[in-house]
Amino acid sequence: MVATDGRRLVHSAHSWEQQAADTSSVVIPLPLLSRLARLLPSVSTGDAVRILSDQHYIWFRFGAIEVMGRLLPPVFPNWRNVIGKSDNMPCAAVNGPSLAAAIKRVIPFATNKLANTKTFPAASFTLGARRVAVSAAADSFIGEASDSVDAVSPGDALGEAVTIDINPEYVLAALSALDCDSVVIHYADSRHAIRIAAGESEAEFCLIMPLRLPG
Repeated sequence: MVATDGRRLVHSAHSWEQQAADTSSVVIPLPLLSRLARLLPSVSTGDAVRILSDQHYIWFRFGAIEVMGRLLPPVFPNWRNVIGKSDNMPCAAVNGPSLAAAIKRVIPFATNKLANTKTFPAASFTLGARRVAVSAAADSFIGEASDSVDAVSPGDALGEAVTIDINPEYVLAALSALDCDSVVIHYADSRHAIRIAAGESEAEFCLIMPLRLPG
């Protein structure tokens, strides 16, 4: 599954015990997914979830429950080109909960700034092979804050540390969704998205675009 709002993207892949005869890609509206998220925790362990679809509708069947919804037009960004390849990108491996705690200490100082005609809370993330730092500066009457975490398993990361302006709330949401102790952050430069993955997994990751701040 892939979801995006144009500023961030999440990818989650799971294998099936029984493969379908053929495969297809469909675009599912958010309200339908939200309803499924509320209902699926009631599924007993071991119960199968059946997914059926045609050109216009999709059905989810589990237990005594059936959820049906209308599909959106099959127009979706070419996300495979967006995510790129992480093989040759510099990376920083850090403890996810520690990074989340550092962001929460800094985020009160992340004032809203204009980016791409909209305002977002902004923080600067400095990503390096051995340390990840986050900082934010409010107006002169409030002050600024910074914090950092060590890289857990930096390995032989390529390139030098880079500083990227990012919405810290998006990073917190990504860390919460991945819900794992070790995360790997892949980065290129201040103009490209960062990729936050659950360890070395290629199945679970989030992509977050940088904020293009004026000046």
